[in-house]
Amino acid sequence: MVLEVPTTREAGLDGLSLPMGALGLYAPAGIPAEMRNQIAAVLTRVVQTDADMQARLAGAGLNEGILTGEEYSARLLQERDFYAGLIRQAGIEPE
Repeated sequence: MVLEVPTTREAGLDGLSLPMGALGLYAPAGIPAEMRNQIAAVLTRVVQTDADMQARLAGAGLNEGILTGEEYSARLLQERDFYAGLIRQAGIEPE
């Protein structure tokens, strides 16, 4: 625990809601659709039927369910834009 860092509330950002991360599986560009679909089907089946997996994901705060590749890509872009906006608002510049 970092003791000298204020909470968001202490920093005047009460009610700040940040998007939570996601766990994703990546594959090389150009992976055949049939292979991609097979992998997605297996992962979906495991997440939907394996109680231990469900408990582990829920324990990590990952209880949103399975996203398609397109949905996951859209979510990553949305999070990128969100954080880029925060960085701009804070006036943070690269060093």
